[in-house]
Amino acid sequence: MFTSLEEIKKNAPVDPSASLNAALALQEVENADYTSFEKGEIYHLVGLSYHYLQQSENALIWYYKALPLRELADDQKGLSDTYNNIGNIYSVRGDYAKAMDFLSKAQVLREELKQQNGIATLHMNIGTLLFHMGNDKEAISRQYQALDIFTELEDKLRISMCQQNIALVYQRQGHYLMALELYVDSMRVAEELGNKQRIIELKNNIGTVLLKLDKLEEATTYFQDCLSICETESNKKGILTSLINLAVIDQKTGDYKKAIEKMKLGISMVNDSEDPIDMMKMMNSIGTSYTALGQYVEAEYFLTESLKRAEKNQNKDQLDEIYIDLSALYEAKGDYHQALDYYRKYSELKLEINSTETNTVIHELRTRYEVEAKQKEAEIHKLKNIELKEALDDLTLAKAKSDELLLNILPADIAEEIKSKGKVQAQHYDLAAVLFMDVRNFTLHSQSLSPEELVSQIDTYFSLIDSLLSGFKVEKIKTIGDAYLCAAGVPIPDAGCTESLVRAAIHIRDEIAKWNKIRQNNHEFTFEFRFGIHAGPLVAGVVGKKKFEYDIWGDTVNTAARMEQHGEPGKINISGEVYELIKDKFECSYRGKIEAKNKGLIDMYFVERLKANNI
Repeated sequence: MFTSLEEIKKNAPVDPSASLNAALALQEVENADYTSFEKGEIYHLVGLSYHYLQQSENALIWYYKALPLRELADDQKGLSDTYNNIGNIYSVRGDYAKAMDFLSKAQVLREELKQQNGIATLHMNIGTLLFHMGNDKEAISRQYQALDIFTELEDKLRISMCQQNIALVYQRQGHYLMALELYVDSMRVAEELGNKQRIIELKNNIGTVLLKLDKLEEATTYFQDCLSICETESNKKGILTSLINLAVIDQKTGDYKKAIEKMKLGISMVNDSEDPIDMMKMMNSIGTSYTALGQYVEAEYFLTESLKRAEKNQNKDQLDEIYIDLSALYEAKGDYHQALDYYRKYSELKLEINSTETNTVIHELRTRYEVEAKQKEAEIHKLKNIELKEALDDLTLAKAKSDELLLNILPADIAEEIKSKGKVQAQHYDLAAVLFMDVRNFTLHSQSLSPEELVSQIDTYFSLIDSLLSGFKVEKIKTIGDAYLCAAGVPIPDAGCTESLVRAAIHIRDEIAKWNKIRQNNHEFTFEFRFGIHAGPLVAGVVGKKKFEYDIWGDTVNTAARMEQHGEPGKINISGEVYELIKDKFECSYRGKIEAKNKGLIDMYFVERLKANNI
């Protein structure tokens, strides 16, 4: 049995039942020797143990008992802990107004105490609450504030928790590959620390992203693994989440009756007052299944009940899904007026959540964090190099530096070939796609801006483009002044390289346009880019012996440059060869035959957008 307050608190996450018994035993024998401070701590620990046992109603009772005692003892740190835990319970239960009230009180106290770890934890918890409220812009900003502090503190567990929360925003905004990358990194840390609760959450997160990417088999494996772990651990919350996700798989495969069975099993396990969000999700899932089965009365009942719970707390991260499911129900019933009304609500909410401003903030925060991380990493490398010089000979140190340099400037496969063979065999590619981008009126800009301002602006835009390319199978080749060169189909051949590159160009074009609009509204400087794409054979390899550079050559590269030179700002100009490869999937406008330097007349087209059936 644990006898000290610190022992009980330390053990609560590991064995909450034992901690609960110990804390209850302490409070049962309380006497005049206990101070208000000690009583407040004991009551808080009873609440904490109930909290870990997922008995939130009992946890709240004891937390509320602790509050007046902690106020009486002027225990500012303890008071902030209790405020924080009460806020987290209300957040999980969907009572967002109360949650924000308690978390804000906790934040004020922790800032007064200058408690960095506590401040970061509040940023993380408030960010999670804002995410549930549908405010992705503020949510991700809070998570990055927390991440900065936890990184300074080298708190691996909470760094991975922040990454998971950031990934949730990426996922809802449709950046699935970026989300998946962060989930996998967080999973690695959770497994290293043996944190089963985090492993359960992350397996479900990874499964939901795989589901979005239509990888049903892989998603099912993750959800089944979660369910097995949760059943072994008697983790009710994890079981519910896994059942909800497996029901989605059933719906995807057309087994709606099986999905309903799973959700009714889940409903039998929950207390509506303690688990309103899970109840809402399960009712919504049952409703959509009944719609698919043509049982509209049952569908309307469950979807309406789900809607009541979501609207009560303005649960925006679920409301949009309920609106679209109700629209589908009424369309199936032939009630087009109701269907249109709910579809309009869905569209308005989706537009609010997935705003251009939010995506801009996401890209800016991601870019800033990656740049700062690289700077810190460079500083660490610098310090390590100093230590190495004292312990290693010049040859070993030179090899370490050259390996690091190679990985920074060359594709991984090429770097490995250089390390193993000392050189790289130039490769011929039958088909690769090349994209040139450059700034309109760059010479004019260079006359109106100082050299420092010019470099800063170019760096800002090129960093954004680097970030935007991260989700595509496209290799950055180099930048030349105001020009940015990248290619698809190298160094790994890819039959779909042309389509991949055009998709990437559209994404970059559209995101820069949105970003420029925001910058113009803020009276900030903007650049406009021209885009040129050509596809065909080329040669790729590494040039230089002292300063390596991966580069591409051939008429395909030259023609891509001509496409960019004969383009227009904000337009993607492609050759006739590219058009023939992508015309079935993209809407393009013919420009006619245009004279290109040293090339003669070339058929040119502007790419407008993906065709509707390919989005």
